[in-house]
Amino acid sequence: MSSWFRGLGSSLGHSLGQVGDSLSSLTGHTSNVTKDAVLDEFEEVEAGLPSYWRKNIEDTKWMIRYDNERLKNYCSDLEERYAASELRIQHQSANHRNELAQKEVEIWQLKARQFVLEDELLQLKSAAQPLHSGAGGVPSTTALSSFGHDISHGSAFPGDDMDFSDIISAQQEINRLSIEVSRLEFEVGRWSAVAQAQATHNSDQSEICQLQNTIKLLEQNRNQDLDNHQGEIAVLQNVHQQKLAEMSRRYREELNDSEERIRKLENQLQQGDSGVTVTDESKICDLQKTIQVLQTEKLESARKIEELEDQLKDINEQLSLAQNDTEVLKREKEQLSMEKHQIMEQCETLKLEWSQLQPSVMEQKDEEIGNVQKTSEQIKAQLQEDTHNTPADNSDSFQIIKVKSLRIENGSEKHNLCNHETVKGGKGIQQHELEIQLVNEKSRFLTNQIDQLSEDEVGQLTQAIQQQALQAKTYSGKLDMIPLQLLAALSRTSQSAEVQELRQSLQEKEATIRMLQENNHRLSDAIAAATDRENKEHEEMDSEIKQLKEEQDVLNTLLKEKDLFIQAKSDQFLSSNEKLTDKVNENELLRQAITNLKERTLILEMVISQLKREN
Repeated sequence: MSSWFRGLGSSLGHSLGQVGDSLSSLTGHTSNVTKDAVLDEFEEVEAGLPSYWRKNIEDTKWMIRYDNERLKNYCSDLEERYAASELRIQHQSANHRNELAQKEVEIWQLKARQFVLEDELLQLKSAAQPLHSGAGGVPSTTALSSFGHDISHGSAFPGDDMDFSDIISAQQEINRLSIEVSRLEFEVGRWSAVAQAQATHNSDQSEICQLQNTIKLLEQNRNQDLDNHQGEIAVLQNVHQQKLAEMSRRYREELNDSEERIRKLENQLQQGDSGVTVTDESKICDLQKTIQVLQTEKLESARKIEELEDQLKDINEQLSLAQNDTEVLKREKEQLSMEKHQIMEQCETLKLEWSQLQPSVMEQKDEEIGNVQKTSEQIKAQLQEDTHNTPADNSDSFQIIKVKSLRIENGSEKHNLCNHETVKGGKGIQQHELEIQLVNEKSRFLTNQIDQLSEDEVGQLTQAIQQQALQAKTYSGKLDMIPLQLLAALSRTSQSAEVQELRQSLQEKEATIRMLQENNHRLSDAIAAATDRENKEHEEMDSEIKQLKEEQDVLNTLLKEKDLFIQAKSDQFLSSNEKLTDKVNENELLRQAITNLKERTLILEMVISQLKREN
């Protein structure tokens, strides 16, 4: 009996040692081969054990099988839940995307309808109200702009936990603000067109000043809104950068955590390699492959993060360049406005010089005409005295006196005719001077209105100025004929010193008239040159404004494309992050299964050690 018990104990110890070695080689993998081997060894042990230990072993076997089945069911349930959740998430994401697209289309349609209604309302107001109430329409635009500004401030900062939906809403807000800016520009252009159209029919300077003030207010409001919108865009960009930095930091922390977990799993695998059997090598290889796949995905995600950061840097650089371009355009616009003000000041100085020269020329003309009349009256008085002082004694002398008196009468008649012609010529000169004054006043009035007229009206004004210049030339020709008539009349009179003085005075008068004509021609040429220069400057300003608008549209499109690109990259990054989280969850499940199997092996080892001690 003792030898039999010794043989049984040795065989039992040997078999239990083999069972312990096989159980210690388990590292956390569920393998049917190892389970079958363990069950076979238990069946071999059961043959040499009493019924009590056999029942205990059967109970442990049943518990192990039950746990194994439970784990299998749990894994299958998890897989089914995972598949169902993926399908449900995909379906929900598709539904949400469709709903978002529909809502965005509806929002854009409503906004377009709103803008159309606002434009129609403004047109009705402008048609219903008179021109002097045009300034009353300004508060509505400013109120709308201020209302949009308040809304943008209220919606641009919802909180610190801003996600991509808030970024999308911020982008929509930026688009709305750009549409608001374009609407304000349209209102400014419409008001300026109304002012230019009404300037030809209404010559009241007060209404023109009111329209200019309204245009200036609209331009100031537009510039202020542009500055505010640029500030909001900068703030949104900063917030977006902060959120991206936080997300990248969080993703890096998660990657580091996953790396640590992978290292732990590798260490556990390395620790368990000493007792691994041939049957577990396939699962270890599978785990190593999954670890390698996770590492490659980790590297790809890190590379994608770096690419996104590089793209973000490029986008920020492009945005800074765009802001610099806008600042340069603003400076050029300010320089153009300064040049325009300088040209206006030069025109005003020319007008003042013309107004200062005109009264001096009129005074010189009046003095010359007065001198001519005085000299003619003196000659007439001397002739009358000569006729009264002649004697009448004898017939010869009487005849001589008679002849002289006839000559004197003839000369007096000629002199009276000359005086009449001089007076008539002086009146004609005064009339022509008055007409020249009217022409000059018309030209000044037209030059004052040139700045507020369109190109067609400027062409009409230039034609009117040319007609006035032709009239001035005809009047100057008439003025040239008057001194010739005076010279012809004076040639009939005697060649006395007084007549020579009259001729000298007439020549001086002709010289002054010629000087005045030359001054008039120079001033008309200067006015024409100024009008041409102003027209060219207006055309250049219009072309530059168009270029600025085109560049602004290009920048807006670039910003939209960049935002869409950033959004696509963020979606791609989120998808990669989701994949990484799925892999991490799978690793967690594997680790949990490994720990459960280790616990089961420890329990089996404890049972075997207890059996050894009892034996």
